[in-house]
Amino acid sequence: MAGSYITWPTGYEALVGRAGLKPGESILSNGAAGGVGIVAVQLAKALGATVIAAAGSQSKLDICKIYGGADYTVNYTEKDWQKQVLRIMSGKGVDVVYDPVGRIAESLKCIAFKGRALVIGFATGEIEKLPLNIVLLKNVSVMGHTGACIPPRNHLAFSWYRRNCWGYSLLVALNLQYVTRSSP
Repeated sequence: MAGSYITWPTGYEALVGRAGLKPGESILSNGAAGGVGIVAVQLAKALGATVIAAAGSQSKLDICKIYGGADYTVNYTEKDWQKQVLRIMSGKGVDVVYDPVGRIAESLKCIAFKGRALVIGFATGEIEKLPLNIVLLKNVSVMGHTGACIPPRNHLAFSWYRRNCWGYSLLVALNLQYVTRSSP
C-alpha cells in the first residue's frame, strides 16, 4: 500500500502517456505479480486492453489472474514462452510490452509490428542489450519511463487513481473480494 503513490502513477504515465495504450489493444506485462507489474495489469484491464501477464511461477501467475484480472498468463521461465504469447494473439504479437524486470530483448520475439516496448526497470539486475535488428524489422518503438521523474502534468494520474483505484488497491492489499471499477 505504501508504494501505491509511486506504482499507480508510474503505470498510468507509462501506459497512457508514453505507450498511448488504447481500448482493444494488447499488452504483455512482465514481472506481472510484482508491485509495478500488477498495477500495469490492473490499469491495462481498466483501459480496455487484452492483458497477458508474465511471471516466473504458477503461484505468481495465479496472483495475476485473481488480483490483477489478467486475461491470459505465461510463465517466462518455460522454453519458448514467446510462442505461447504468439498463439494467444493468433500470431500477431502484442501491441505493448511493459517490462520492469529486464526482459525486453526476449519480449521482442512476441511484439507486434509497430509495437511499443516500455522499459520500466531492471529488477533482474542486468541492463539489457537489445537486438536492434528486430526493432528495425518490426518497426518497434522502445521507450523508457521511470516513476522517479513523473512530470507535473501527471496530477491527472493521481486524481484518476484516487477516484477509481484507491478502494480497489486496498481490497487487493487486504486479500479480500473486490469489484472491478469502470474504466476512466
